[in-house]
Amino acid sequence: KSTVLPLGINTDGTADCKRPCREAPTILWNHRWEFDKAPEYFRNVLLDFKMHKVPFSLILTGEQFDSIPPPLLMIQKEFHQEILHQGYVKSREEYIGLLERSDFVIHSPKQEFFGISVLEAMSKGVIPILGEGTAYEDWCEESFITSNPETIRERFGNYAANPVPYRHLAKQIAQRFDWDKVIPLYLAATKEVVNS
Repeated sequence: KSTVLPLGINTDGTADCKRPCREAPTILWNHRWEFDKAPEYFRNVLLDFKMHKVPFSLILTGEQFDSIPPPLLMIQKEFHQEILHQGYVKSREEYIGLLERSDFVIHSPKQEFFGISVLEAMSKGVIPILGEGTAYEDWCEESFITSNPETIRERFGNYAANPVPYRHLAKQIAQRFDWDKVIPLYLAATKEVVNS
């Protein structure tokens, strides 16, 4: 019998889940700037929001490499007025500060084995809207998963108008994967292997 164990994240338990969303809610990109993270999906969501006059602002961070995928270059150009922060931050403190300024993480990568960056955001009360057919379906609530543009807009508006319960839910999900909870699973699995 095989057991699949989750990865863990460091959550310090502090998240201001009572904070309201900005008038133009802040959408976070905190993933590697690579093709497998499907930046074209992210850009299409932003273009759809703009077309339907849905206000938003952007925080673009995450590890960057020599070659930046064209959709991310286009986002920087097309949405430069919406960008509050752009660029990789080296310190953990700065990174956490960006998460704490964010309202939503909208993501649907081409391949994702787990989703550490999304969980890190959720641990700070950032509300996820995640694509269907991804690894997120294994551990995230159904109310946070959709790829339908109309549903994305609808949830974005509804969650932004009343963010507190959704921030709390996001944080609760993330805390399930805190190392304090995950390490005992590894120890139990190791013990089972040794004793078998």
